[in-house]
Amino acid sequence: MIKHNLVKAPGLKAFLFVFMAFMMLISFSKKADACGCGCTASQSAATKAFIVARHNETRLFITEQFRMHENWFFGSNNFFAGSHDSFFELHVLPALMMMTEQLVTTGMEQMFVLGTFFDARIQLQTQQLLQKREAEAQKDYHPGFDMCVMGTTAQGLAVADRNGEFTSFVLSQRSQDRQLGMFSANGAMNAGIEREGRIRQVKAEYCDPRDNSGDLGLLCSSGKANAATINKDTDYTRTIDGVRTLNIDFADNIITKDEQNVMALASNLFSTDVLDKGFRTSLSHETSEGAYLEMRSLLAKRSVVENSFNAIVGMKVSGPDDSGTAPPTIEFTKNVLGQLGVTSDDDKRRLLGGTLDDGLAPGLRPSYFALMEVLAQKIYLDAEFFTNLYDKPANVQRKEVAMQAINLMLERDMHKSELRSEMVLSVWLELELMKYQKSVQNRLNSLEEKHLQN
Repeated sequence: MIKHNLVKAPGLKAFLFVFMAFMMLISFSKKADACGCGCTASQSAATKAFIVARHNETRLFITEQFRMHENWFFGSNNFFAGSHDSFFELHVLPALMMMTEQLVTTGMEQMFVLGTFFDARIQLQTQQLLQKREAEAQKDYHPGFDMCVMGTTAQGLAVADRNGEFTSFVLSQRSQDRQLGMFSANGAMNAGIEREGRIRQVKAEYCDPRDNSGDLGLLCSSGKANAATINKDTDYTRTIDGVRTLNIDFADNIITKDEQNVMALASNLFSTDVLDKGFRTSLSHETSEGAYLEMRSLLAKRSVVENSFNAIVGMKVSGPDDSGTAPPTIEFTKNVLGQLGVTSDDDKRRLLGGTLDDGLAPGLRPSYFALMEVLAQKIYLDAEFFTNLYDKPANVQRKEVAMQAINLMLERDMHKSELRSEMVLSVWLELELMKYQKSVQNRLNSLEEKHLQN
């Protein structure tokens, strides 16, 4: 029972152990005999031996007590050697196990809380990143209205440009056939027949009885003149320059008024009097061959000059035939005119797509010139274009790139125009040099004649 109580109170047992050791030291000690200054060597040796003996006894006692305490704490057979009834196993070890379990449980709970914090932080950061990217996407990938105007208007440029190139080629080929007297051309037989055909066309389409103080009525055909075509064979402004889209399409095999007007104007501007073909029977002579070469040289120079006219007409011919699509190109571009104050849909279509043969019904196929005018000029006449620059940075950059692309197209058109101007100047210079060449040739011929006479 006493042992059990000691086990229950380990602190008391340790106190008793130290107290008993101290009492034993006191009980074994003896008073030292004072020998004064006359202690003999035998007395000193005896005292030393006594002290050494007491020290050894103390060491043995303390060692035994520690061994007893170890046996009590860990067991007589040593806990680590297999004892299972010691104070350590019965009381300390379970307490340590419970403490360890409690610490582990508490630590795991703390890690769960800490992990929750980490998870919440990652979740919030992810949500913040997604919201940020979503806001950036809304900001950067939401195109403005002006970008839509540019993109939808530009979709018809490629087809319109190709139609213009084809028209320029056809007009050039028609001029060559007319001047070279092809079988299908008017006046293939001689220049007189060509002039007669043009006179008949003037009487039927272009003659105005009011001209020449009303005296031209004798030439004009009977009946009221067509106001839509009067003098269009001589009026470049009404026929070409003042029109944004001409109802011309040589690929559909349908002759329109604009096609007739342009070809009549070209006949009056270039090669008004075609060269007569009266030398056909004498082409075998050398003089006729030389004259024929001079004629071809003249036609080549005229083709260079007429090429600029054909290029301008080509820029204004009908654009893409997308009337079957929903909606066609003109429906996009007419909105620009609406923002500039043009309210009537017919007026918008007429300004962009020209008019049909009756001169009243609006056309539906804007030319390359009309589309480029919208892209390079009309959209900048609207004040909203500049206020819309208070937009997202990405949209402003897109507009800048689109404007640079439009500028590149304009510069390309200017480059083509400069090439045509350069060619015309070179021909003009050649004509001027021909005067000096003839003068020099005459002088050389004169010197040769003098040399032969001498």
